[in-house]
Amino acid sequence: MKRIGHGWQVAVYEYGTHYVYKKPHTSYFFVCMTILKDFPPLILQPLKLHRWRRIVQQRQLASLRVIANYIHLSKYLAHPVIESSGAYYQSRAIPVYRYVENLSKEKFEELVDDYARLTYYLYEQGFIDKSFNFLKNFGILDGEVVLTDLGELFFGEQEIREQLEKRPWAHIKFILALSKEQRRYLVKVMDETFLSEKNNT
Repeated sequence: MKRIGHGWQVAVYEYGTHYVYKKPHTSYFFVCMTILKDFPPLILQPLKLHRWRRIVQQRQLASLRVIANYIHLSKYLAHPVIESSGAYYQSRAIPVYRYVENLSKEKFEELVDDYARLTYYLYEQGFIDKSFNFLKNFGILDGEVVLTDLGELFFGEQEIREQLEKRPWAHIKFILALSKEQRRYLVKVMDETFLSEKNNT
């Protein structure tokens, strides 16, 4: 299988034309280097780096164990088939960061609206993507927005509430590649989606 990408937790391989295979990293060194690429200051905090590495790998396994029970949501998660090892297959989606290239203003806003509806629906089903990383953790499959990164999900009511209060969708690190106008629209829609209910109570 041809390797086509990787994240903190998994390497991604082509599996035929229409699927991908995501396999957990087994190299301690590689995981640490991947984290350091995103957070260079951690090189001066080896104990914290070690803790982060352990947490992200544990969270992946925990997330997949729970999500395996959400069979009715399969199409919103790119049809995952999960192995006991923590590896999983998915239908191959177009990453949002590629899909948004050269989108018109109208089409981009439609995409964000669909993303907001999906994330709120998954929230109603009992979980959220920890970082709400619009560009990297979501993709387009058969014209629909789907969650493709299943390794960092929050299920507990309290941790979900605390995470929503942090407004992770507004974190500049995750949306820096967007234009200022696009960022403004995304944050506005997500604030209205997840915080208006709180403001009205």
